[in-house]
Amino acid sequence: MRRLLFAVLCIIVLVGCGSQEHPWIKGRPLGYWLKVLGNQKIQGPKRTKAESAILELGTNAIPCLLKQVRLGEGIDGFTRQGTWVAFRLLGPVASNALNDLANLALHSNGIVARDALYILSGLGDHGVKELTNLLWKVGGHKRKWILEFLNSTSFSPSTNGNAKAMISEACLRFLNLAEDDFYEASFAGSAAARSCMDTNWMVESLRMVLRTGAPAGRYGAAVAVELLGRNGLKAVPELEMLLNHDDERVRRVASNALWKIKH
Repeated sequence: MRRLLFAVLCIIVLVGCGSQEHPWIKGRPLGYWLKVLGNQKIQGPKRTKAESAILELGTNAIPCLLKQVRLGEGIDGFTRQGTWVAFRLLGPVASNALNDLANLALHSNGIVARDALYILSGLGDHGVKELTNLLWKVGGHKRKWILEFLNSTSFSPSTNGNAKAMISEACLRFLNLAEDDFYEASFAGSAAARSCMDTNWMVESLRMVLRTGAPAGRYGAAVAVELLGRNGLKAVPELEMLLNHDDERVRRVASNALWKIKH
């Protein structure tokens, strides 16, 4: 009976990965290990073995992983989450998948685009570069997702200085151009502050947005200054000016930022 169940599982996995893209490793097909990685309840030696299997496959795993992303809601939750984990484990090794993931993000919709963007956010400098490039090519939900992922990536312990510099530069540019979407601006401001590598440059850039930006841009810049706390002291004159702004949201976040600087 166990052999029969295992055979059925293997058939399902093979169908999911495609007849030409189902590498086997450590006695199991890749799809099996993706399910293990996607199930957070599985820890210990079995999970370690799954991680080792992905790393051992390296670039040979990528065709199957990309197929899982393209399938979107057509795969089960464990396989989907396991695909995210597998890409993050591979990291820079998965650099040859960057163009495919960027194209999926650009030309697909819904869960496929979101997963592609999320995976890019975990692929180091090159993945962040793709995200910041895509920021200017998309709108709607995709742009919101990019800003959310840049924000979460900005304070990840694994994010290095090069990636942080790209995030802060892109988000500051975004704040300068932001018009009426306060949600997007809040994530851009947060990401800019959390990825800050040069406080003086950051504060001066934010002061410019506080003085001349559109309401959403000023809102996002004030969010950034609030996160910088006392390091944002030079922005006090601009923040005090915004206490009289027409938009209540801008007034509120400016007040919050002033309080954070002074306390």
